[in-house]
Amino acid sequence: MKINRLNELDIYLPKKKIIINHVLNNIHLAKDRPSKLQHGDFHLGNMIINNDEIFIIDFDKMNIADPIDEFKPFCWNVLRSPSFEVGLINGYFDDNIPSYFFPILSLYAAESMLSSLPWAITFGDKEVKTTYEVINHILYWFDDFKLTVPTWFNL
Repeated sequence: MKINRLNELDIYLPKKKIIINHVLNNIHLAKDRPSKLQHGDFHLGNMIINNDEIFIIDFDKMNIADPIDEFKPFCWNVLRSPSFEVGLINGYFDDNIPSYFFPILSLYAAESMLSSLPWAITFGDKEVKTTYEVINHILYWFDDFKLTVPTWFNL
C-alpha cells in the first residue's frame, strides 16, 4: 500500500496526516468505478499544437482505469492555464459536471501525493523539489481538503 511505502522510506510529507485521512475517509468513492482505456498522463506538457491541430504524445503511462483518473495530473495544466483545465473538465462533461467528480478528483489527487515522493526520490533532488511544489499547490487549491472543489475551478 502507498501509505506503507511512504512510512518505510521515512519521507517528510507536508500535512501527511491530513492527506492520509482524506484518502482513508474517501476511498469508498473509488469503489465500483468504471474502467476505461486512458492516456494516463494527459496534460499540456504532452500536447503539441501545430497549425490548429493537437497531437498527443507520451503514451508510456497508458492504462485502464477510472476515467476521472485521467484528470489527476491537473496541476500541470492549472499552473500554465487554469482556464484550460476548467475548459477541459467542462468540455468532457458537456458543461454538466456530475456531483461525484470533484470528490473523486480530490481523492485521486491525495492518493497521488502518497506515491509521488517515493517515485521522485528515484529521479533525484530536482524531481523531489518539483514534487513538493506540486503537493503544496494541491493542498492550497483544496484548502487542505476542506474544499471539495479546488479554488482554481472558481477563478
